[in-house]
Amino acid sequence: MRKRFNAELRQDSVAGFWKSSKSSNGGKDLIMKKLLALAVIATALVVSSAASAATVVNVVKQGATDIWEISVATTAGEQVGGIALLGNLSMLNLTFNAANPGVSPADSGLVPDVLGDGTTNAMSINNTAIGVSIGSGPGTGVPGPGQYGTLLGTLTIAGSGPNPGDVRGGDELYGYTALDQNGVTIVGATVNVVGPAPAPEPAAMLLLGVGLAGLALIRRKA
Repeated sequence: MRKRFNAELRQDSVAGFWKSSKSSNGGKDLIMKKLLALAVIATALVVSSAASAATVVNVVKQGATDIWEISVATTAGEQVGGIALLGNLSMLNLTFNAANPGVSPADSGLVPDVLGDGTTNAMSINNTAIGVSIGSGPGTGVPGPGQYGTLLGTLTIAGSGPNPGDVRGGDELYGYTALDQNGVTIVGATVNVVGPAPAPEPAAMLLLGVGLAGLALIRRKA
């Protein structure tokens, strides 16, 4: 719950900002100075956002099971040190890729009913130490290991069918969707849900059968 604690500290500091601003000289001069400082910070954030490359957390359905693989892919050499997702109460179990030495099970996990609202579970996967990467580089795009980037673990979502339900970035709780290897938020990181491959339509299967039968007939005549 380290990231949630940090988020609460940020909220407290914002509240403190407004309280201290109103208590000095009517608050007007101090408020203007602090608003100007916030504007400078906001401008810097916009610039960094425009300069950031894409980092994608992929949630990929595994066949007809309730298991979804969690992978991360980057496009410009980013080193990912942690990811977080929020979802519904059907998120039941999180396991880790034992072949990924950067993942720390002790600093990762699934937190049931994390907001106390009876509807939201949360999960996070973090690195073993500052400077350690749990994933980098793009996916191969070829079916099989590495198609969606570096495998971090698997998430069981009961009764999920082709859709995991409400799975999104962890910003509301942890203050991040993806962190770099030094614990800094990767601006613009996104979540990509990949459902199972669609089953062939009956009409398409019928056409395929007719085509194969035609080929057999042509070979017999030849």
